[in-house]
Order: sequence, then structure tokens, then C-alpha cells
Amino acid sequence: MSDAVFEKPGSWAYTRLGEFLIKGAGSVNPVGFPDEVFELYSIPAYDKGKPELSKGREIGSTKKVVREGDVLISRIVPHIQRSWVVPKANGHRQIGSSEWIIFHGDCYLPAYMKYFLLSPAFHQKYMKTISGVGGSLTRANPDQVAEFQFPLPPLAEQERIVAKIEELFSSLDKGIENLTTAQEQLKVYRQAVLKEAFEGKVTNKNVKDGELPEGWLQLYLKDICDLIGGVTKGRNLSGKKTISLPYLRVANVQDGYLDLKNIKQIDVLDSDLDKYRLISGDILYTEGGDRDKLGRGTVWNGEIKNCIHQNHIFRARLDKTRYLPKYVAYFSQTKRAKDYFYKNGKQTTNLASINMTILSNLQIVLPIKIEEQIKVVSELENRLSLCDKLEEGIARSLEQAEALRQSILKKAFEGKLVSQDPHDEPASVLLERIRAQRESGDNKAPRTRAAKPARAEAAPRPAARKRGRPRKADSVETRTTKGKNSHGE
Repeated sequence: MSDAVFEKPGSWAYTRLGEFLIKGAGSVNPVGFPDEVFELYSIPAYDKGKPELSKGREIGSTKKVVREGDVLISRIVPHIQRSWVVPKANGHRQIGSSEWIIFHGDCYLPAYMKYFLLSPAFHQKYMKTISGVGGSLTRANPDQVAEFQFPLPPLAEQERIVAKIEELFSSLDKGIENLTTAQEQLKVYRQAVLKEAFEGKVTNKNVKDGELPEGWLQLYLKDICDLIGGVTKGRNLSGKKTISLPYLRVANVQDGYLDLKNIKQIDVLDSDLDKYRLISGDILYTEGGDRDKLGRGTVWNGEIKNCIHQNHIFRARLDKTRYLPKYVAYFSQTKRAKDYFYKNGKQTTNLASINMTILSNLQIVLPIKIEEQIKVVSELENRLSLCDKLEEGIARSLEQAEALRQSILKKAFEGKLVSQDPHDEPASVLLERIRAQRESGDNKAPRTRAAKPARAEAAPRPAARKRGRPRKADSVETRTTKGKNSHGE
């Protein structure tokens, strides 16, 4: 993977990422310092934008030592596209997850490296280094990453590139913030419409708050439908006559709609087709997922012939001469239904779930006459159709914003985002000077990565450069890099 990623301008240089990849970062077991507070750069903390402040006793495993100016990139799936610049310490030792790959160097700005690691061209190559045993056990390979080519402009141009990226991203982020605010407002509006409809106020203008209109009842879901679970995967069917059928998974059943882009097949017994086959008008409910998404449901309209459902999806079949499937399905989207599932769902470490009993005891309010149910649904869909169109437009705009972000990064590392200045010192000159300093051992300042003993002060470290040209006093790393260090390794 040593091929150049971008066509470089004349003042730029290419070098291996391995020149800056820290191989031996040093480590510390925080449990040995139970009362010390650490700045912990964990993978989950990335989304919060700041490190966790945790006592040693609260941190369950050995961590890498990081310092100001380190650039981190996550190597674990699915949290792969995350890059972080370690800022100045806030009075505590700085440590990070072992799932970070660490870069540190003197010929680039940390922010420049961070944006490069987030660029589409790097990410595409990075994903090709992923290996492992599926799911959360797959990781990027640092040894392969070390061979990637790193486009290096002059330091002054790096400053212009970073400034321009941050200027454009700032404008983009404001637009995204406005779009997400509009999304939340539409959710509030949607719930207000649903609430009014299922209080009977759409068809009964004079109904009082807290009262049901005349001719409306409150019933349990089990009283109005036949409710069953689906087929269990992984059964031993050897020696038995089987057929292969399309089936719905939890991922196919969303809140108010079906996602049928990826439909899988399952081998089942002949008799399973009649037992689990979906028919038009069936309502599908999900058993598990995020706690706030339990019981999401929608109507099946016969989209796929001879389709069945797995056991993590419940199927409700109504007497369609008395109860309108769309009415019941819309009710599952109300705050009232969501609050019921949220309160009664069972939570495990990674998953929340409901069972058949919980689902069957969902209380639904509805008019006895199906004609009024039809009228309620018609009014609902008239109001929600505009909401749906607005939400679709916002979703498209958010996708376009992300595409624009990637386009900005692509141009930045092709040398097309800012102009080149012929007076800038070429990056190749800077690189050679720093390499010469390493070879000659000019810089004796240590970069200690060992854990400090209890109650002892940390070994002195040089201040990490933020911007500008490198100082001779901090150009040598004692942490092992994938290239040569001051000891010629």
C-alpha cells in the first residue's frame, strides 16, 4: 500500500505514515493508582467531545499513555471513523484506549493529520486493512497503515488548509444544526397530531380532555387480534423435508415503515409456511432493540409472496371487518404506546426487549365503528403526509451536507482547497531537516511513556508543539515509531 494517494503539488512531499506512528506508546494500569484521577480518551468518550475523568479504580484495564499533540484514530469496528487530537492536559495524566492508533510528529499540525485521517481517500484504504472474526472483533492493521503515503504540504500551507477546513465546516455545522432542530420540531408536531387523533378530537371536536368520545372504548391488544411470534432460527432440521422462504428480521421492521432492501432466506418445515405466512393487513411489532424503539410497528401489505417472520417479530392479525390495521399500527407510534413499552421493557447490557405478554397488554383506544377508524386514519394521513415530505427533504439535505464535508476533505488533500505560496519552505526541506536531527541525535529531550510510581511526579516531558515550525528541543521521540527513532531503531 505504498502507492501515493493524491497527486501532489510541487511544494508538497510524500512520506510514510510509519514515520509518525507510535509503536511503543507506554502503558499504565490505572487500578494501581485507585485514587488518582485520569483523563481517559476512550472510544465512547469521542462522541461527547471530551475525555472521561475517572479514578483509577473505575478503569478496568491497562491503557496507553497519550500526551498533548498525539493524533488518535480508532481501529475497531464499527467505531472506525473517529480521529482525535489530544489537547493540553487538564492537571491529570492522559491515557487512552488500546483501540487507538497513535501518531505524533513535528512536521505537521495535529489538526492537519486529524483531517487527513478522516478524509475519504484514507478511509477507503484504511477499511481494506480490516480483519478479524466478524462484528466487534474486527480491527484495522497498524502495520499496513504504516505503509500508507501521507501527503505533506509546507507548514504554512497546512495552517491555511486547516483554517479553511474549519471555516467551511463551521458553516456546514450551523446548517446541520438548523436541519436537526427542524427534525426535532417535526417529531414534536407528529406526536401532537397523533395525540389529538387518538383522543378522538379529530372526529369529535367537543370532546373534553381526559374523556373518551361517545362510542369509543379502551381495549387490550390481545382482545382485538390473534398475536403470535415467528419462526426460530438455528433449529436442527436435518433429515426433515424443508423449503426455503423469505423472512423478515428486526432490521426490516421500522417505526411506521418496512425496509425491504435486504431480505434473507431461511430453511423451514413445510408446515411453517401456513403457520407463519404473512397476509396483507398483518401488523408487525419488534421484540427488541434500543429501549426507546421497542414495539415499533407497521402494516404488512403483501409486498413479498410467501414471506414469513422470525421469532423476534410479533405478528398481530385483526378481524378486518371490525378493526382497521392502519389505525392500530398508528397507535403504536404514539407517545402513550412508546412510554408503555419503555416502562415495561426488559433491559439487558446491550439490548432492551418486550415479550408477548407485555405486547398483548398494550391498551388501545378506538371507536367501535370501523367507519370512524377509517376517518381518523384519513385525517391523520392528510396531516402527516406534509410532515413526511418535510422529513424526507431534511434527510436528503443532511446526506448532501455529509457529501459536501467529504468533498471539502478530498480537495484539501489534493492541494485544491487553498492556493500554494511559492515562498513557503518546501515540505521536503522540512522533512530532511527533521530526519537529520533524528539521525544525529541532536534532541536529547525524553518522551517518557512509563507509568509513574504512586505519589511520584511524572517524568518531565517537553511541551508539544501546536503550530509553527518544529523546535530542535522537541523533535526526537523516545517512543518507538514505525520509522527510525533517535536510537536508530
